[in-house]
Amino acid sequence: IYRQFDDVGGVAATMTAMAWQAQRQGRYAEATARFRETVSLWEELGERTAVDLAKSNMANAAKAEGNFDLARALLEEVATASQARGDARGVASALNNLGDLAASQGDHEAARRHHHQSLDRYRRLNDRWGMARVLSDLAHLDLEALDYDAAMRRFTEALQAFRRLGHQRGMARQLEALAWCAGCQSRDEEAVRLVGAAAEIRLKIGTPAR
Repeated sequence: IYRQFDDVGGVAATMTAMAWQAQRQGRYAEATARFRETVSLWEELGERTAVDLAKSNMANAAKAEGNFDLARALLEEVATASQARGDARGVASALNNLGDLAASQGDHEAARRHHHQSLDRYRRLNDRWGMARVLSDLAHLDLEALDYDAAMRRFTEALQAFRRLGHQRGMARQLEALAWCAGCQSRDEEAVRLVGAAAEIRLKIGTPAR
């Protein structure tokens, strides 16, 4: 129907929804292809911010597909374009996504570099949501490095940030991560208490752990 009325924005929005559906169902190549179409559609409309968002979505699908080179190229394009138009939040988001990509490839040094660059920009913007996400990402890197004390400090900081935002699922995830850290350090009673707190939140919001 959108195509019949030459509504390019409507087509792009619908194509985005179809791409997310394909990605949730594990059809990553299809998702990447559909997001690629949305990039072209938003470029046709001259919507630069929407183009970057579509490229970020495409990079996420490409990463899930295992096409890391494509994902990195797209995110670097987004970072460059955001920087050129003075979109500091766009740069911070792209850097964080580059950190996630590096972490998924086991390059923890690059992941930390990108995450710290992202965190610095989010702090300058006083973007509490962005800071909370990056702190959690950095904590997971500490956890993978088996630095449990550092991980617990960052997870605690992220927990406090999500609490200030009132984001219940974010709080539950940090509590679960803290419980894991405590368990790895044989602090079993603390781990049980933290898991219980997370379970209580998830029961309240109706979101099971995955």
